[in-house]
Amino acid sequence: MAAEAAGGDPRFVKEVHFKALSLNELRVGPLVDLSVAQQRRQMSRPFERFNTHWLISIEKLLPSNVEGGGFDILVMLFNLSVPTNTPGGFPIKGRIDIDPAMSSDGQARVYNPRRSVVCDVVGEQSPADFILMKNIRLSLESGQTQSETIVTMCTEDGVDLLHGYYDENWRGAGAILLENHLFHHSRDGDGITINVEFLDEPIPARRMGA
Repeated sequence: MAAEAAGGDPRFVKEVHFKALSLNELRVGPLVDLSVAQQRRQMSRPFERFNTHWLISIEKLLPSNVEGGGFDILVMLFNLSVPTNTPGGFPIKGRIDIDPAMSSDGQARVYNPRRSVVCDVVGEQSPADFILMKNIRLSLESGQTQSETIVTMCTEDGVDLLHGYYDENWRGAGAILLENHLFHHSRDGDGITINVEFLDEPIPARRMGA
């Protein structure tokens, strides 16, 4: 039923455009290794869904199969309303200001994981401890290049829990969309669009005693 609701409810979908950025122009390397300026070019503006704030990043990595040539393209979906446990190793650098116009309650917010500053859960003065999550569908389009995958979040005990964002083993809810991608100018286009579809409603777990 949740998946059916996602198809007709704008809260469940988000289309992110990276204008004037082609797949071939992406800098090679993990997000954490890029400069702040380059990160900003390869990250979306924050957006609000389900009373929390999110951000999309896109990376160009060395191929997982070196014999295939090309590069891997990785898309990650971050939640900015969950605190980081390991701020020193978190890939996003610098301060991200959330424009009041981007929030349903009209309040400005600031995100800076290295200073332990995250976006409040909308309507509350505290972040979430974690996000209860099930499936997300991410699709990428660039010119004639298209790819799609479904990402499922699940902990070892079987509880769907988006809690690993900020430990050393997790960098976001993401998926390699294009493996060993060989670039072609006319095919890959000069802009990138990433579509996000939440197949179930993510539930932010509020901090106890906040």
